Amino acid sequence: DFHQPILETYGAIRAQTNIVLVAGSGFGGVDDTLPYLTGDWSQKFDCAPMPFDGCLFGSRVMVAQEGGASDAVKEAIVAAPGISDSEWERTYQGPAGGIVTVLSELGEPIHKIATRGVMLWKELDDTVFALPREKRLPALLAKKEYIIRRLNDDFQKPWFGKKADGSFADLEEMTYAEVANRLVEVLYVTHQSRWIDVTMRNLVGDYLLRLEERFITAQGPAMLQSFTQIDEPFAAVKAILDAYPECYSQLLASEDVQFFINLCLRPGQKPVPFIPLMDKDFHIWFKKDSLWQAEDVDAVAGQDVGRVCILQGPVAVRYAKQANEPVKDILDGVYHGQIAALLERYYQGDESRVPTVGYLGNAPEVPSVPAHVRVEVSETARVFRLPGRASQLPETDAWLETLAGGELSWLRALLTTPIIAQDRTYASNMAQRVLRPRAGQVVTVTLQDGQPQAVGITDASGAQALDISIDTDNLIRFNMYSAPRGQTCTLELLFRYQPAMPYAPIHEVMEGRNERIKRFYAQVWFEKSADGESVISVDDPDFEFTHVNELIRKEDIRQFCLV
Repeated sequence: DFHQPILETYGAIRAQTNIVLVAGSGFGGVDDTLPYLTGDWSQKFDCAPMPFDGCLFGSRVMVAQEGGASDAVKEAIVAAPGISDSEWERTYQGPAGGIVTVLSELGEPIHKIATRGVMLWKELDDTVFALPREKRLPALLAKKEYIIRRLNDDFQKPWFGKKADGSFADLEEMTYAEVANRLVEVLYVTHQSRWIDVTMRNLVGDYLLRLEERFITAQGPAMLQSFTQIDEPFAAVKAILDAYPECYSQLLASEDVQFFINLCLRPGQKPVPFIPLMDKDFHIWFKKDSLWQAEDVDAVAGQDVGRVCILQGPVAVRYAKQANEPVKDILDGVYHGQIAALLERYYQGDESRVPTVGYLGNAPEVPSVPAHVRVEVSETARVFRLPGRASQLPETDAWLETLAGGELSWLRALLTTPIIAQDRTYASNMAQRVLRPRAGQVVTVTLQDGQPQAVGITDASGAQALDISIDTDNLIRFNMYSAPRGQTCTLELLFRYQPAMPYAPIHEVMEGRNERIKRFYAQVWFEKSADGESVISVDDPDFEFTHVNELIRKEDIRQFCLV
C-alpha cells in the first residue's frame, strides 16, 4: 500500500520544486485515477487533499497495439474480468477475477493471470516453497513424478530430462545424443527457424564440443568449427551425432552431468528455459527469468498461452476490453473521461462556465514595482523606466515578474519559464538573460484589451535594443538589435507559445534558426551586405574564409563559443 509513505512525506515532497509526483498502483481508467489527481484519496484518511501530478499505467497498456506482449497474451488479459479495488486482496488466497498473487523469485508478491502455469506456481508456493529451505527437497522428491508431469503439461519451463521414446528421465539416465536432441527441441523455435537466443545456440555448441571430446578417436579437427554451423541445427547436429555412434547408447558420465549443469548456470547468457534437475535450488530454476515468454509465446511448447506467466493487476485488468487497441486511444479515453468528470463536478457539465486562462499554472500574485523604477500605465501600454545608476537596478527575478504582469499570458511564460523546448531537447531560457535590467532602459509593454501584445526596449542612448511581439497564431518574434558600425543589425529568433504544455509553454522554432543567426553575423562582420549574403548558405566545414589584417586568437574563439 503506497498511501502510508505518501501521507507521511507529502509535505516534504511538495516543499521541493523539482519533484514530479506520480502515482502508480494498478490504475486503468477514470474512476480510479481521478481521486489521485484531485487529491480526494487522502481525505478518507482525515487529511487535506494531496493531489499527484500524474498517474502511471503499466498493466493497462500491456494490451496496447504498441505493447510487446504476444497477441495470445493480450487476448488472455482481455478475457480476465478483474475485481474491484476493495476485493483485490482475495488474490492472495486464490484466483479472483482471473488473477492470482504468487511470490516472485525474490519473495515479493506479484499479480499474474491465473493460467495453468501460474496456478502450478501458486500450488508450489503454498506447499513446497512455503517450507523451510532444508525441507523442500524431500517434499519435492516425494511428489517428483507429479511435479514433472505438471511441468511438461502446464508450465512454460518443461522438465529437461526426456528419453528418445518420450518418457521423462533424469540427466544421468540420458545418453549424450538424447541430451543433444533435447537441447535443440527446447531451445530452437522450429516453426520460425530461430534460436530463442543466440546464447542458447552457443550453449548447444559448447555441449556438442564436449560430446566430440568424449568420443573422438582420431587426430584431427572437431566437426564443429563454428557455432554458425548450427544456426539451422537439425542436419548439423545429426551429422555430428552420426559421426560418433556410441553417443546414442552411452549414458552421460557424472562429470558431464555437472558440466551440463554448469553450462546452464553460466553467467552472461540467457537463463535456460527448462528445469534440468530437482535440487535445493529448484525454486530458482522454476521462477528465474519467467516473464519473457509473455512476449514470445511462439517459443513456448505448443505455443500454449496457458503455460505462460502474465503480469497483470487485478483491478487494472477490468479496463482491458480490447486487444491491440492503440495506446493513444487508451490514454485519450482516460484523458477525456477525466475532463468530463471534472466538468460535471465543478461546472455541472456546462463547458461555457469554465474560466479561460493563458495556460495552466499557479495564479501569479500582483507584482509590486521595484524601488527606483518609474511606471506609466494607460489602456494601451505599460511603460517602465529603469534608473540610470547600476547600483539602483532591481534584482532580475523581481524585474521579470514586474514585466510579466499579474496574469497568465504568453509574456509571463516567456519571462518566467526556466526552460525552452528545442525540438526533443530543452535549453535554459535565454530571454531571462537578455531582458535582465540595465541602467537607463525604457521598456514598453503594448496592451490590447488589457493583454500584452508586444514589448519594446530602448537603451540609455535611446536606440532600439529589442522588440518582442506575438501574432494570432501564437508565433513570437524576438528581435535583438546591434549597431557595431553605426548600422543596425538584427538577430531574429522565433518561438511558439504552446499554452497546452504548461511544463514548457515556449518552444523555439528550429527551422531556419541557423540561417537567421548566420544572417545576423554576416551583417555584423561584413560591411558590404552582398559579401555577407554570399557566405550565409555555406555549410561545408572545410570551407576557408580569408581576410587580411585580422588576427584570430584561440581566446577569441573560446569567447565566441561561450556567447
